[in-house]
Amino acid sequence: LPVADRRVLALAEPEAVGGTYGVPWPMRARANAVAVRRALHREQLAGTPWSPRIGRLETMARRDARRRRRSFPAFSPRRGGRMIEVVGDLGPRTEAVAVYVPGTGTNLDMSHVNTDVAVDLVDAADGRLAVIAFLDGEFPQDIMADAGNPRYAETMAPRLVRFCREVDRVIEIECPGAALTVVGHSYGGRIVGTAERLGLRADRVIYAESPDLGVGVTGPSDWRAPGPVRRYTLTAPGDPVELLQVRFGLRRQWSHSDLGDGGARLDTGYFADGTPVYGTRGHGGVFDRDCDAFRAMLTVMLGGPVPLWREREIRARHTSVRRGDDGQLLPVLRRHVAGLWLHRDREPYGDAEVTWEAPERLTVVPPATRAAGEGVGVRTEAV
Repeated sequence: LPVADRRVLALAEPEAVGGTYGVPWPMRARANAVAVRRALHREQLAGTPWSPRIGRLETMARRDARRRRRSFPAFSPRRGGRMIEVVGDLGPRTEAVAVYVPGTGTNLDMSHVNTDVAVDLVDAADGRLAVIAFLDGEFPQDIMADAGNPRYAETMAPRLVRFCREVDRVIEIECPGAALTVVGHSYGGRIVGTAERLGLRADRVIYAESPDLGVGVTGPSDWRAPGPVRRYTLTAPGDPVELLQVRFGLRRQWSHSDLGDGGARLDTGYFADGTPVYGTRGHGGVFDRDCDAFRAMLTVMLGGPVPLWREREIRARHTSVRRGDDGQLLPVLRRHVAGLWLHRDREPYGDAEVTWEAPERLTVVPPATRAAGEGVGVRTEAV
């Protein structure tokens, strides 16, 4: 279609155009800009000005005050809402692209949290990185009732596989050679792992605070990557998600890996105030811009030396991690019975301090570049 006809179609049928995979991103983004404004108008007519949905839609419809490029290749206000948001420029200066898949509790009303993560990564990379927040589906909303349900991951994983193929095509056109990193946080890690089982293509994959390796995945041999993949994992010590990692048999007494042999485990380190990334605060705190875990993930995306996991002894108000505890069932159960049940109202993971830590070890992540087309549609063993 001629450009003028595309614009008319995007204005006339924004929901159909903006939600169709395969339609060029600029056309979808133009259509979804219209769809966002229409959804905002409908919410305003409903007469609930204090609605979080209205606040979020107003932000999405507004131009970024710092003129940072943002667009929405996918958007729907139905039910909990869904969207895909691109933050940053996809152009000649772009060295890397990251697709970020968040976890439990994600919905359109609270998606500003995910946008903030993308913005922080883009700002910290100083124009070298574009980040795509992938919220194109229904996420579990309750940790106790929904987070163990595989349905959400099984439904979203095929969409993620298909979308990342589109990202590859965009990279080949707009920023050839840029490496693609897919990041799954919490339940998002389960979605990413399930997508890897279905043939997700990426240069690098990060499992951040992930409960497992994906639905139907018992080990790396179940993944079906079409090209070489470098995989990295992060789990904060004392994060209750380790209960699920132990349950699925991914932690072993003779291994310091949090997800078995699923990847190189990186160190979560410390927050800017000097306290360790630990416990329930550490679960989402790995994306705090000034913490070591955030910098480690950024380094994976762009390349450079990154610290591997270091064993630590940590004592908090009513919980602790001792030397040699990692991967052992009884210490994990004892820690979280105290933290999540016995002392739940007393900030059991608070006031954490490190009393001992192992020496630092580093690994080097290659620069975030590859030859145009490398790894796309090529079947090799994962590395």
